[in-house]
Amino acid sequence: MRSLLQWIGVLFLLLAVPASSFAGEVTYPANQVERPLTLPQGLWELGAGIESFNWAGRSDSDLFPVLSLRYGFTDNVEFYLLGIKYRIIHSDPFELVVKGRVTGYGYSSIDGTILQTEIGAEAKHRLHERFALLYSLEDYYTYFSDAPDRTDLRLSVGGLFSLTGKLALELKGTYRRLEKFNESEARVLSVAFLYNISPKFDIRLGAAFSDYSTSENDRYFAESYKQAYEIAAYWRF
Repeated sequence: MRSLLQWIGVLFLLLAVPASSFAGEVTYPANQVERPLTLPQGLWELGAGIESFNWAGRSDSDLFPVLSLRYGFTDNVEFYLLGIKYRIIHSDPFELVVKGRVTGYGYSSIDGTILQTEIGAEAKHRLHERFALLYSLEDYYTYFSDAPDRTDLRLSVGGLFSLTGKLALELKGTYRRLEKFNESEARVLSVAFLYNISPKFDIRLGAAFSDYSTSENDRYFAESYKQAYEIAAYWRF
């Protein structure tokens, strides 16, 4: 009950943000299908929200903050938290970007120093003004100073449906090839509703369901869970 009230409170705060907070002109498509994979030059995007995770063997859930920051250095080069994206193909209706970043750092009394990195590629193929196919290939490598390193190779295929000019539905299936985990493979199904109130402000409601959940000790870097739920808001300026 407490978690539900927290979700309602966060949603209320996000929706209660006054329109005056988004003063200034921003050129960016409201239609999610038309949005590029990299931000336009000179545009900033700040995201904030909350995620709820459920793990195997536990009846309760954990809440974690969501924070993202993006900046369009050029139309084809984007910087985001500890990472960079480069759009190597941009020919209507197809886009392709390559990316790399540091996704996590920490210390465990069991595994020692932990460092996780990601390299990968994302593609978007617009088949219609209201529909696009989404593809991604990502390699998550986790270094442990006192334990065997891990590799998590993820292949994702999905669809993006523009239900209205501002509301979109995103569906995605992910196959994970795992090395040095308790399992050798896993699958994730995710769904999200994206409400683009204006070119400056969005709200995202998402959920993901996995058939593999790790133990409590390594959940922070493995990103393996039973269910995950997210609500976040994004501002551009």
